[in-house]
Amino acid sequence: MPPHGKEPWAVITGGALGIGRGYAQELAKEGFNIVIIDKNAQAMAKAQQELQGAGVKVKTLLYDFGKLGSVSEYESFEKQLENTVAGLDVCILANNAAEFQQQALNVAPVSVILRASNVNCHAPAFLARYFLNKMLDRYS
Repeated sequence: MPPHGKEPWAVITGGALGIGRGYAQELAKEGFNIVIIDKNAQAMAKAQQELQGAGVKVKTLLYDFGKLGSVSEYESFEKQLENTVAGLDVCILANNAAEFQQQALNVAPVSVILRASNVNCHAPAFLARYFLNKMLDRYS
């Protein structure tokens, strides 16, 4: 049993498909409840149903990290995140969401580069910032 006697939760970005879904499945087998953050509502609903069928609790947050390019957008996302994870003992954060571009950097439109930066750089940094002290507080 984790500290404070709470059920353990894992947050997985990009958790509806591919590697993220695999993380969710494996962590569920280990007894973690799962929070999936993903931009694909249909895939997320399917993953949620599958995981709940395996006997774990699942919460979801529909969000596209490609939008995460300003302070105001982050603040809006943080409010949604706080509502989703309030009261949960989150002990694992799997920053799995990623944006892959198949264009050379010297010809890629600025909008493509910004989107990739938001997903691949800003999102993991902001999520780590949000959860780090909460996770450290679990043991104090």
